Amino acid sequence: MSKEARHKEKKAKILDAARNLALENGFDQLSLREIARRIDLSPASLYEYFRGKDEIIDALCVQTDLQMAEHMILWREEHPLEHPLLSIGCAYVHFALMRPDEFQLLYHRPLDEPANAVETLLMEYVNQCLRSGEFYAGHGFEAQAMTHAFWALIHGQSLLALTRGVQDEPDDLQGIKDGIQRLLAGLRA
Repeated sequence: MSKEARHKEKKAKILDAARNLALENGFDQLSLREIARRIDLSPASLYEYFRGKDEIIDALCVQTDLQMAEHMILWREEHPLEHPLLSIGCAYVHFALMRPDEFQLLYHRPLDEPANAVETLLMEYVNQCLRSGEFYAGHGFEAQAMTHAFWALIHGQSLLALTRGVQDEPDDLQGIKDGIQRLLAGLRA
């Protein structure tokens, strides 16, 4: 195995240990010393791979963003609904309900290296609606603003479901669907 491959493998082990530790104790309790102990490294050795705890958390956020985007694509394929944005929005909420700790980590602080796979995916679907003529852009309300409005709705629904107990069953999501359909109707106007 090449030096680069070993480095990449060790970095992945560090992130796995950090994710497991954080899921056990919370991200606020993440300890470099404990991460190192779990993978038989000295705490100082971690600095060969990451500059510190914040960089590890940022890397976990980027990883989670990619996993969430993948989940959204797969969920949409397995649960096709009458509109692609309805499917992708429900998939977003489903991810939040199934992996709440990671979901909340992803959005609890600004990142040095922005995670944007989810935003890119949402923008693609909004742009499809614009290209097809289903949605009409207006001055000050172009694709990015539409994407952010849609994202705000599904993100808010996710947080309410997680923090206030306002949730459907993860495989039903009827209340979530109703909210998304109302927003879609407004975007078509």
